[in-house]
Amino acid sequence: MVTAFTRITREYNASIYDSSEFWSLMPTDESLMTWTGNVHCLPDSRHAGKNYSLEIKIPENYPFVPPKLRFTTYVECENVFKNGEICIDILYSEWSPIFTIQKIMHCICSVLTDAPITGLKNKDFNYFTEKNRRKRRTEVEMLAL
Repeated sequence: MVTAFTRITREYNASIYDSSEFWSLMPTDESLMTWTGNVHCLPDSRHAGKNYSLEIKIPENYPFVPPKLRFTTYVECENVFKNGEICIDILYSEWSPIFTIQKIMHCICSVLTDAPITGLKNKDFNYFTEKNRRKRRTEVEMLAL
């Protein structure tokens, strides 16, 4: 059976060769159980020029249990809570041992660049964006008169 350390070592070696222009990864301790991630240069006007840092904690029973990821810098996105937790089902109910840290980073970049939608778990952000949409709609309607 593959231990968490063996799997993480493989993933770390793969991350050196499977780099991305939108994210980077680096272990922060010798045990390779804590990593720092960065998301940057996203091709989306909402995130242009911004750099977001992530803390990644890998449990002892990884890959059978998902890693804990959270942003340590503020991200204005409907899938990111104020405390930095990320609302992606593959980190919770839809986790599978086939996922790697690199695949999760690709998913996070995808979620950050997707068009905003409503009805997600982050109710504070949904309320804020819906309120702004209504305000803009009212302003546009008044200008059209």
